[in-house]
Amino acid sequence: MVYKLSLSEVQQVCNSCEQYVKDSESCRDNNGGVKTLKTLRRCPKWDAHYGSPCILQM
Repeated sequence: MVYKLSLSEVQQVCNSCEQYVKDSESCRDNNGGVKTLKTLRRCPKWDAHYGSPCILQM
């Protein structure tokens, strides 16, 4: 089952992540790039937090 998360549900997990940039609602990847949450759509930390594969549905 794939969970469809709202922006607020994603932000709950992201707020505790050191890769998350709260001001721009974006995430830094391991290669130094930055993606907004709207373009990211998936994250292994969301999956781990909610216990199932997750996607951001806006």
